[in-house]
Amino acid sequence: MRLTRLLTVLIILLVFSNTVFAQQYRLKKMETYKLTHYSYPDFQKTDSSIFYYSGNRGGYYTAAFFAENLQTQSWRFHYPYEPNRIIKYDSICRINWYENNKTYSKYNIVQHFDNLNNVIYYKNTHHQIGFVRTVDSATYWYNGNWLVQSYKPYPGTILYTYNLLRLPDSIINVTAKTFQTFTYNSSFLLQESTQYDANGIAFAKKHYYYNSLKMPDSIVTQHYDGTVWYDANIRKYAYTTSPATTTESTFYSYGAKDPIQPGGRTISFFSTRNRLDSVHSQWYDGGKYTNHQRNRYYYNTLMLLDSVITDKWDGAQWADFSDTTGIYCHKHYFTYEPYFPTSISTAQNIQINLATYPNPATDIIHLNAELPAQAAVTIGIYDAQGRLLRKQDAPPTRQLRVQMVVADLPSGMYVLRIDGKDIAGSQQFVISR
Repeated sequence: MRLTRLLTVLIILLVFSNTVFAQQYRLKKMETYKLTHYSYPDFQKTDSSIFYYSGNRGGYYTAAFFAENLQTQSWRFHYPYEPNRIIKYDSICRINWYENNKTYSKYNIVQHFDNLNNVIYYKNTHHQIGFVRTVDSATYWYNGNWLVQSYKPYPGTILYTYNLLRLPDSIINVTAKTFQTFTYNSSFLLQESTQYDANGIAFAKKHYYYNSLKMPDSIVTQHYDGTVWYDANIRKYAYTTSPATTTESTFYSYGAKDPIQPGGRTISFFSTRNRLDSVHSQWYDGGKYTNHQRNRYYYNTLMLLDSVITDKWDGAQWADFSDTTGIYCHKHYFTYEPYFPTSISTAQNIQINLATYPNPATDIIHLNAELPAQAAVTIGIYDAQGRLLRKQDAPPTRQLRVQMVVADLPSGMYVLRIDGKDIAGSQQFVISR
């Protein structure tokens, strides 16, 4: 009897320890506050979203997810909830208040999944007094190396194909008859992408250049004006380690006879633990760069994103509100809930900080991770079906900083994974074009 009780206690302890070890956290609520003309000097709550899940699904937003969207003011009214993205939710109930703080809209957003946890259906429905309408919807089909996406109300079916190395070979818009192709260098890094119109005529190209560490050095976009190719946009990248920063500078031209001129730049600052600390955007004006906007990122004790604060440069200092810019400032807050997925890893998990530029990514992802000890690791990018699309080995280090080009990968959700001796870590990221 005593032995039976002892075995029972041991089993309970084992189950409990495994349950605690397996506990993870997923986003439960996201709230947004704005400083508007109606609310000044107080911030007004303008958005509240509650996430619902089933099974072992979960997810959360990263600091990098917000970096580019807040910097460029491209945050659309339903943007963070698009299909096949970072968070594997079943549904979202979202309420959006207008600036007068009196009326609101309601959005019901749903996702369906297949047996492999791939998103196969997405729908966003807008409810307001007097009408109900579908904002957008999408259907996905997966079949081996083929991925087809079909969108509504903007009609279009997108087909992705892959070469023998499982690298994306082309993106075909079946509806518009346009397509894009990709070529790679001897190191299997993306070298060039070309876009063609419905008549099969090339009208845009991107050339990718790398430094000695195989990190992106510049991306040159060329346009064809019917006579000649000319450089329409150049993005240059610079990296420092103390402090840890990544600078992206943009140069542009409006035509073959127009000289290339500076545009703007963004400087991303990372903390000593390689977490994204802040992103400063600057404009080029009068022969010099001037501050425009700053986003600051704060984390909770679980190292999950706790809040994002956006403020503006008023000409002399950073401020919550500036009459000179006329752009409202934001505060985003995040609340999490625990859940218990069935998979348990025995390797030591590490915190990964992933930045994508732009965000969601279109060309480059920037990886930062602090390893528990000096170690060599392998970095891999996997698609939603678990296929390895990229692999890169990093020499022994403790402060891991790597940049990888993803411009040839189709839109969707991906997983970046780090593996080494007794080391494991993964982070979801998004590609959207």
